[in-house]
Amino acid sequence: EAKKDMESDFIFSGYETSLDNLRRLHYSLDVEQLSLSVPEDIQLYRLSYPRLKILNSEMKEKLRVVRELALEYEKNPDRNTEQVVQRELAAFYYRRGDSQDMTLFYGSPPSGSDFLSFQPMATATVLETISRTSEEDVWIDGLLPSRTIDSLQSRTEEIYEKWANLRKYDEELLYRLGDFKRLVNLHYLTRLSEQMGITTKLDPVLSYPLGANSISILEAALAYHTIMTGKAYPVEEKLNLNMVPIITKIVDRQGKIVWEYTPRPREVLSGRVSELVTNILRLAMESGTGRSARDAVRMKIDIEGAGADIPIPCFGKTGTANRHTNSSFVGFIPGPIRGKSEVSLDEGYVVATYVGYDDNRPMKGKHIVIYGASGALPLWIDTVNTIANSKGYRENLEIADLVFDLRSIRMMREDRFLSLPVSSVSGLPVSGTPAGRLPEVLADAELKDDLLHLHRTFEPFKGAPDEDNKK
Repeated sequence: EAKKDMESDFIFSGYETSLDNLRRLHYSLDVEQLSLSVPEDIQLYRLSYPRLKILNSEMKEKLRVVRELALEYEKNPDRNTEQVVQRELAAFYYRRGDSQDMTLFYGSPPSGSDFLSFQPMATATVLETISRTSEEDVWIDGLLPSRTIDSLQSRTEEIYEKWANLRKYDEELLYRLGDFKRLVNLHYLTRLSEQMGITTKLDPVLSYPLGANSISILEAALAYHTIMTGKAYPVEEKLNLNMVPIITKIVDRQGKIVWEYTPRPREVLSGRVSELVTNILRLAMESGTGRSARDAVRMKIDIEGAGADIPIPCFGKTGTANRHTNSSFVGFIPGPIRGKSEVSLDEGYVVATYVGYDDNRPMKGKHIVIYGASGALPLWIDTVNTIANSKGYRENLEIADLVFDLRSIRMMREDRFLSLPVSSVSGLPVSGTPAGRLPEVLADAELKDDLLHLHRTFEPFKGAPDEDNKK
């Protein structure tokens, strides 16, 4: 909080080139976890605020001693005094600017091309430098000036004193605590998973995104169906989401309908969220772990006696458990719209496949290892190809109209997204005319004056009806 408060003053003081150092400064660090032979770890170590605070205190003490000794040396030049001064100056460096102004540094000089512009302090230059330099202007380890570290310390103490007087569970205090925010987010994820069709109890643990919780393959299919359509389809009115309508109609011997499944979809995800996640699953099939299935799902056609086929757009993701005990793939394809010769994800088909032993043995031998892409994905491709070439899928489609349109068919439900080429290394947008073929992602953004502006909007899930919330 103190760092945020100080940013504007830091910039107006002319330190904007070091603003990144202020922002990346961290309060605590487990040094034992770092490898000081790795450049990134070295930079993390250097940006430790407690370390800089200690260096800042050391600098002030040494500067005080040097000033006293320098004055004594000026009155009575003495070899012993000069040696003591030089010893105290061992960690001080200076650099002259374009206007011959001197900037004093304490700690280690920066490496690289700037190293030669830094000079060690000599007794002859001490009086000139010290007389014109306040201790507040000394740069600590070349990262931040001493006054910034002093201001951080005093501002931190002010904020801490204010917050220490609050109740332990006061909202103003809780929402600033990283652990509390992470716990809230994890509980949000478990509740979102419930609304998407996962009824297995999920633990809100930090390893949640890595697959620490286990769900059934049916639950995975229901969740993907919600991603595909943005809606959940409960079988019962009481929102029992762990059931699927295997039986859709019951009639008596006279043909009278006794019971019929009538879908009553409930929106869970907004169209924006559903489409952005769907695009991620599309990229997983094009250049991710499901890329072996790219263009593998094809609708076979016969035009004027010549056999051909059309690739069907696919969306999905592989899954591989630790020790190769499970292999799964869940994905979907667009389906035909009734009464129209078009396909849409709103009418799509979700297919989930699983490969594994009943006793959870690893699927790994001397010459073969089963991953999601090598185990469950081939089954998924075969199943989806059967669907795409079934009579029910093809009967409402004009095949001739789709020959040239299906590959470029728009799966997007909203027109506000931009398709942006991104670097395959950094994942960041690539400007200009990129050389070669780059992956493209959908972004909720707009271009203004040749600058990309991202719309960072949080849209919570819609939630269950009031009667379910009361429960």
